[in-house]
Amino acid sequence: MNVLLFLSLISQGFGFLVYPEKIEMDVAPGQTVTRVMKIDNISNDTLFLKVHTENFNIDSTGKTLFSKTASPYTIINPVEFSILPQQELKARVTFRIPDTTANEIWGMIIVTSLPKPHKYMKMVNIATEIGIPFYLSPIGSHRECEMDTSYVRRDSIYFILSNPGIKHIRINGTMTLTSSEGYKSTNRINNSVILPNGKRVFSFPVKALKAGHYVAKLRISYGGPFDIEGVKAFVK
Repeated sequence: MNVLLFLSLISQGFGFLVYPEKIEMDVAPGQTVTRVMKIDNISNDTLFLKVHTENFNIDSTGKTLFSKTASPYTIINPVEFSILPQQELKARVTFRIPDTTANEIWGMIIVTSLPKPHKYMKMVNIATEIGIPFYLSPIGSHRECEMDTSYVRRDSIYFILSNPGIKHIRINGTMTLTSSEGYKSTNRINNSVILPNGKRVFSFPVKALKAGHYVAKLRISYGGPFDIEGVKAFVK
């Protein structure tokens, strides 16, 4: 049987919704915390769903990489269930924090729906997956961010940001490009996650620029006490 698998990191799938779209909590060592996850069947069919967890990382380009191993800190109940059309179900998600944890714990709760085969496509099932990321941060931890370097290579300008802390950060910002001849353009960074001890490389194209002297300024916020700005001058 062929199975087409679609993974979505948003809160809406083919026929069902999941709330919340992410879970973020400050936790203490040894603590047990339970949250409720709501699944709405917005379709006209009964859906069969399964829930599991997976560990993940985010590489320097922003791509999410799954390890296919389950999070050892999470208990979900129920893990398999059906939902009638236009109905909802609530699942309990319990997080058990290790006694000795000193770093943020993160993972992905994945809700999978496997609809019945269409009568005209009996050999094909379409599986829909929705991923709900969770981040369990030590109480008292704070967000950190550093702008490591910037450079121009080939047809792009690059800024490298790092997170030296123990808590994930979300990058929002603007890259403003100006020239001595009066040229100005802006590019946005929206809600880009950097995990603890991770790096992100943000690139912006400069191929179409005319010859001249340029200054690129990247100003970002990350949930810390102040914004960070990096400046790179270059000749095109």
